[in-house]
Amino acid sequence: MKTTIQKAALRGATSLTAFALLCGTAHAQDAAPQAADNGDDNVIIVTGSITRNPAAATASPVVSVTSDDLTKRGITTVADALQTLTANNAGTIPASWSAFGFTTGATAPSLRGFNNAYTLTLFDGMRTAYYPLADDTQRNIVDVNSISGTVVDRIDTLLDGASATYGSDAIAGVVNVITKRQITGLHLDGSMGISQRGDGGEQRINATYGYGDLEDQGFNIYATAEYQHNDSLYLRDRSGPWSTADQSGICGTAEQGCLTNGIRNGIQADGSYNGFQSTEAFAMFNYYNVKTANSTSNAGWVGQTAAGGEQVTVSQIYLPTYVCSNGTSSITGGVLTASGCDASNGTLNPNNPYAANGQLARLIGLPDKPRETFTDAKTYRLSGGVNGTVGDGWNFSLGATASKVTLDVKNTGYIYLQGLMDAIAQGTYNFVDPSANSAEADQLVFPDQNKRATSKLAQVIATLNKDVFELPGGFVNIAVASQYRYESINNPSSNAPNNDNPTERYYGINAVGVKGNRDIWSASYEISIPVLDQLRFKADGSYDHYSTGQKNFSPKFEAEFKPIEEIKVRGTFSKGFRAPNLNESFQLPATGYTSAQINCDSPIYTAFCAAHASNPNYYAGTYSPGITSSGNSELKPEKSTSYTFGVVLQPKRNITLTLDYWHTKIRNVITSASASEDLYTQYYTNNGVVNIPGVTVTPGVADPENPNALPLLGQIISSFKNANSMKGSGIDFSADAQFGLTNTVSLHTKATASYLIRLEQENEDGSVWRYDGSLGGCNLTSCSGAPRFRLTWQNTLDFNDKASFTLTTSYTSGYSSTSADAGGVYKDCAASAENGQLVTYDNGDPVQCHSKGILNFDGHGEVKVADKFKLYFDVLNILDTKPKYDPNAAYGLYQFNPAWSDRLFMGRYLRVGAKVDF
Repeated sequence: MKTTIQKAALRGATSLTAFALLCGTAHAQDAAPQAADNGDDNVIIVTGSITRNPAAATASPVVSVTSDDLTKRGITTVADALQTLTANNAGTIPASWSAFGFTTGATAPSLRGFNNAYTLTLFDGMRTAYYPLADDTQRNIVDVNSISGTVVDRIDTLLDGASATYGSDAIAGVVNVITKRQITGLHLDGSMGISQRGDGGEQRINATYGYGDLEDQGFNIYATAEYQHNDSLYLRDRSGPWSTADQSGICGTAEQGCLTNGIRNGIQADGSYNGFQSTEAFAMFNYYNVKTANSTSNAGWVGQTAAGGEQVTVSQIYLPTYVCSNGTSSITGGVLTASGCDASNGTLNPNNPYAANGQLARLIGLPDKPRETFTDAKTYRLSGGVNGTVGDGWNFSLGATASKVTLDVKNTGYIYLQGLMDAIAQGTYNFVDPSANSAEADQLVFPDQNKRATSKLAQVIATLNKDVFELPGGFVNIAVASQYRYESINNPSSNAPNNDNPTERYYGINAVGVKGNRDIWSASYEISIPVLDQLRFKADGSYDHYSTGQKNFSPKFEAEFKPIEEIKVRGTFSKGFRAPNLNESFQLPATGYTSAQINCDSPIYTAFCAAHASNPNYYAGTYSPGITSSGNSELKPEKSTSYTFGVVLQPKRNITLTLDYWHTKIRNVITSASASEDLYTQYYTNNGVVNIPGVTVTPGVADPENPNALPLLGQIISSFKNANSMKGSGIDFSADAQFGLTNTVSLHTKATASYLIRLEQENEDGSVWRYDGSLGGCNLTSCSGAPRFRLTWQNTLDFNDKASFTLTTSYTSGYSSTSADAGGVYKDCAASAENGQLVTYDNGDPVQCHSKGILNFDGHGEVKVADKFKLYFDVLNILDTKPKYDPNAAYGLYQFNPAWSDRLFMGRYLRVGAKVDF
């Protein structure tokens, strides 16, 4: 469940990696990195190809970020590295956002503005087990931080459809995290960081030892261990509108009024009261452990059990006159009352101040306990393989990997409805002074909830290729590959349905759960045809078959033309697919949430506001309708068509420029019901009745002051289905240049930029929702938006390898606050406010129509004190830029957008460290 987060901290991360490489010939997965394009035809490019033949170099755009680049940007994790990738138009889930999201503790990128289900993440060219929890209950992701940053050599990002090479999921692109091929000697790296304000401390240390030289000894083996701890940082630790739920200081004109004070029992701006609410062989073993602890304030005693079973709603609670050990409670029409006790078998209720008068007392307010979630994720990954040559020039490779993620989740402080009912009837809990309760009394009402979720993957890949004959441009190479893969997830529900007694469930804990597995077989081919030195073609294809019934053939065609040495023209055309994931196929009913607001000036809400006129605090501010979805084993694969067209310019050997246009269309998009404008209109103007095929709508918790009035919209329920299509297009640019300024000083400058031209969704009813340059789509990216323009520019001054200083500039453009898939109208602020999608003042005027762009500067410096000793420092967010106020982003939980402003919230950050190499 995504709720307001008061504490989001990576409490500790430990990793252990062991790598062995024997018989040192060329290792396919660790070939020289490809920047945007360096024009060197002898570079062996692996990402985007099933063969190591240089003639098979992909024509697709590939951005490669080396470990040295990451160091000079002050980046210590893979997730942070991908967040700076300009083609990551929808943002990587930051740690603070995922803390109370469905993928608690994990992060994943979303290339091209599409959601993270369309980006395939690989480690050394092979897959790894999914994170056991699915994003928004639907999208299975790979946690990109489940590998030690110490052993990362580079991160390749293929910006093109690649199902012809990698199969399912590679529609928007591929992230390939490549580990180091060889490490020798002992390497120690320790650093400490702290924000300028003296909080947000970080302690990090890693040690790596390697032995053996591939060229001289024919083998190398290394091991690394890493530990990182980040102190907790609360929203309240930063002054600004995001540090408090009291938004009453955000005021417009006298006519517009002010926003709501969301603090419990808070006083509003107008003074009103808020109420209570090779041959080469290699092998690697990797272990990574991440623990998180997160806390938020508790909801009130009234509430509703989670969707996914028979929901029980409690809108009013009355404390009885007498309590006894045999007392029982019941719920009728949302009203909880107790019975079974009187003067003959019980005692006067100490929680009821009116008990002596024979009267009931209404329980209001909220518990003093916070809701807390603790996660402990352990990732185990083993991979290995062998490459070589057999027979008459046949090159082969065989690789295998097995991985497992074990996630332990503990929830504390959540109300267990049956326990609450028993405590009320039997008098076992002190509601007047909660601090006086024993641990046993607390556990009756707030029993700890524990579960273990696991995810597994096993993969075997075999390839065979040979140069068959020679053309003027080189040898024609034919390659074939086959693979088998097994995937499984077992994520038991933390709030499973109880058909015998539906009150034996929690408030607030999502009921998401899935158990499923599948086998996948695939066969692929690749034909590289270098017709001339100036003209090359490549054809790829893959056939994939799933034991769950899906199958697909994905072809791809590539071409490169170099009329002169300084210019290369390239283009690709491909078909791709995404098979329904395990959650979409087998998931129990589970609920994700969106954000909405009641606008009493809109005719849609006239009757609703009139019915609740005596208690406007019931609907003040925003509320969160749930979107409940269940698995569908009959789903078809999503199908995509993609093409790219670009040019590579190299006017001088030390300067490379690239410009590429891309276009992708996805059909049969798997979706659940959306909180559309039509759905809101039907619910609030038709007394809660909604007539949309395949969709059921249920009301939320009733207004305790007006229990017979129409409640706020509660749940939108449907099964996953193939319904819509999506289309996106954009432009990517990169520049890389090196200049010698003096005999001892050089400048290396590199920049990447992405412009999102269009991103839209066509719905089953023919309507079109456009997202580019707006906060949409909320159902795709948790309301992080799709900014049109992103830029990263890195400049390094190098002083003859004795010292270097780097300044990195990052820019993300602003966006319209509207979201077409959350009831808004694309870039129509007034209409979106009228529909309740935007946060508004009292008179219905929107508080904000456009969120400003974000500009950030990071600095890094390092000094070589001795041959084996180096000191370094980072100054992140040099200008101490504050997050941009955004009450609409991320469901309004933070008052800023964590996808783009997460690092700005921390403020200026300082880190110092040392590296020792023996």
